[in-house]
Amino acid sequence: MSDKTNKPHQTGRADADALLASAREWIDKGQWDEASRILLAALEANPGHADILRNLARVQLHRHEYLPALRTFDRLIGSGQADAADYTDTGDALSDVGEYAQAVDTYRRSLNLMPDDPRNHHNLALPGLRLFEDDARGLPDGVGALGAVFSRHAADGLLHQPGEIHPAVVVRKQRAGQHDGDQQRKPDPA
Repeated sequence: MSDKTNKPHQTGRADADALLASAREWIDKGQWDEASRILLAALEANPGHADILRNLARVQLHRHEYLPALRTFDRLIGSGQADAADYTDTGDALSDVGEYAQAVDTYRRSLNLMPDDPRNHHNLALPGLRLFEDDARGLPDGVGALGAVFSRHAADGLLHQPGEIHPAVVVRKQRAGQHDGDQQRKPDPA
């Protein structure tokens, strides 16, 4: 009788692992909808599987489903199985939806797990950059708080390359319809 009791549980885990493997193939192909469908089925088979939660949250981010992704990351973090990359991705999603204070807190957790990773230091600066963007728009040539922050972090080596903007900022600008060179500079009064 105990074999019958354990068998569905074992089958559920095996099914979940097989589904996860299949979903990863779809993820590798960039087929987010199919990967999401399979990961949801895998999650039904094994609701606490960290890799399923992690992959589902990242697929949801690719599909621009920020709130479902945040809920999935919350489940993963609540389970105690989150790693530094999970906290970083959660911070990115929070920042994308404008929850900068929560993003900073989440990036700090990632930094605590991986203090030597320069991306964690860089990510802590991003919400501040976004908060300063509106202030810098009214100033000539983008000088001001935003320019000062970029200069400071470029000097500290926290940007990807000197003068390069973090990919998350580029993606956010693309979503807003802004591209580098779209903003015309004001002529110098001299």
